[in-house]
Amino acid sequence: MGRPEAYEIWPNFEPVYKKEEYVWTVLSKLGEVLLLNCGQCEGPSDIRHSICRKCVMDRTKIAAEDYYETTGKLKDKWPIVILCRVFKW
Repeated sequence: MGRPEAYEIWPNFEPVYKKEEYVWTVLSKLGEVLLLNCGQCEGPSDIRHSICRKCVMDRTKIAAEDYYETTGKLKDKWPIVILCRVFKW
């Protein structure tokens, strides 16, 4: 679009997620990635929107803390974060 302010037009919404709705994995040719499930949220799932950006920052911090507890390695930044909507049919 080329207009960053366009994402602020999205109707008001509150981020909706469960603390454990994420997973990290290794994908071929990408390396370690973090997947965040935005399935119940009514937002655009796009970090160009300020509410989504804050939500992603908060959730990546939670995942980094869990990553450290699980692996013993610090994770300062996830190289790739994928926002997705996972539904059960």
